[in-house]
Amino acid sequence: MYRARILLCTLAFAVVVPAEAGDLEDAQQLLESGRTSEALERVNRALATNPKDPQPRFLKGLILVRREQEQEAIDIFMKLTQDYPKFPEPYNNLAVIYANRGQYDKARVALEAGARASPTYAVIHENLGDVYAKLASQSY
Repeated sequence: MYRARILLCTLAFAVVVPAEAGDLEDAQQLLESGRTSEALERVNRALATNPKDPQPRFLKGLILVRREQEQEAIDIFMKLTQDYPKFPEPYNNLAVIYANRGQYDKARVALEAGARASPTYAVIHENLGDVYAKLASQSY
């Protein structure tokens, strides 16, 4: 349930810088086709040009999740929440990772922060409902 939602945020996140658009589009397509090593190369190339750009950083986090390098992905998403606290997608993806690990309290905290950052972002609220339900079921 949660793993599928982590990729929903990819296209909605930030604006592509034109000079990097080709690498990011290629990286997205490579990720979708499961070619994560090549996708990571393209994202790293975009980051070399503009290391503060949130979109390649976010996409790198998604690639790392797909490669099961969750701690590295957590580090990226955490840094994005610090650098861009109004963007809900990094909070959501942190929560997805935590929920997949069974760390529902951490998932709840991340989702609640994301909901405060962007109250109209529906995916956050849907995932928050799922996490609340899981926490409630664990209480019984």
